[in-house]
Amino acid sequence: MGKIPDISYWQGYVAFSDATKAETDYIIHRASCGTAKDQRFAENVAKICALNVPYGVYHYVMALSTDRAKYEAEAFYNSVVRTKPAYMPTIWFADVEDPPLVWKDGKALPMNPNIKPICKAFHDRLRELVGPDAKIGIYSGESIYEPYGKLSSIGWDGLWFANYSKTPATPHHLHQYTSKGQWNNRTRIDLSKLGPIGTLEFLTGVAQTAPGVPVQQQDDPPAPTSTEKIDTPVEIMAKCTAGKSWNLRKGDGASYGRDSYMQFGESLPFVAKSASGWVCVRKGNDLVWVISKAVTLVSKATEAPVDDVVQPAKKHIVRVTEPYAWNVRCGDSASYGKLLIAYQGYEWEYIGTSITGWYCVRLTDGTIGWITPKAAKVV
Repeated sequence: MGKIPDISYWQGYVAFSDATKAETDYIIHRASCGTAKDQRFAENVAKICALNVPYGVYHYVMALSTDRAKYEAEAFYNSVVRTKPAYMPTIWFADVEDPPLVWKDGKALPMNPNIKPICKAFHDRLRELVGPDAKIGIYSGESIYEPYGKLSSIGWDGLWFANYSKTPATPHHLHQYTSKGQWNNRTRIDLSKLGPIGTLEFLTGVAQTAPGVPVQQQDDPPAPTSTEKIDTPVEIMAKCTAGKSWNLRKGDGASYGRDSYMQFGESLPFVAKSASGWVCVRKGNDLVWVISKAVTLVSKATEAPVDDVVQPAKKHIVRVTEPYAWNVRCGDSASYGKLLIAYQGYEWEYIGTSITGWYCVRLTDGTIGWITPKAAKVV
């Protein structure tokens, strides 16, 4: 049987080769610690995938509250998917130590009595992100797992215990038995072996595809089917038909900064109409807003007025309803830059719907953003 090492930034540069593959059954790599990505993760996982070696990932939990635990689960997930590996890990481990890596003045703080709700919050948030079929495991000491932490009821798929003097009594999938193992011409490597309920098939099973889609690809919309989509059978232009010139602003109101101007007679591609009565237009690669009294919506082909563009009702919100992580962008397609990452349950004020089907939203700081209907609904 080959070796099962676990590695991280602390091993420094690792030279992978065919010889590495020959002696290795499985690799577990730290992806993150707290909210920070492991500095060697992207480099090493690219090499692991190049050798076609199956691998898992772990996160060193530092959270002292359930809210922080959820945030760390998101950081763990993003550390992996943003790396865009050739294939995804087959199991995601939470590294839970006693206490969860909490130090002050060089000394470990006393045991955290909230260890169970913290671990459950981490587990449940990660489950929402990776999907129902991915494996989530725990790495810990046997006494932390039970009886102190009472963590067995959380529903871990895989149990990985560390004990350098004896075999853990609790049935487990993996046993980390040494920190001084030899692997890949290196010494002082953490090595594990299969436990009484562990099999290579369990570890190396087909990687789940749900979390394998990089975050930046989550917002590529399908052909829009949303009932909120504006029905535009012809290509629509916003033509300036009043006054001499009007401010084009960065949002749907005069409180937003001025971007440029729109002159009388000028026509720009129509994007959306907001509940506040402003019209979003495309100027070059930018999406900007003009007050509706300045323009008339017309057919690009005939310049005949278009009367069937729906102005959304007020007081609607857009809520992210789908799991995984989604980009909120500064324009109405995946070609625009990212503003932030959103997760299931996030919600904002609804402004309007683009002709591409994307929803325009007002973020909590007032910034205008766009999100694919694949991720969210107007409610």
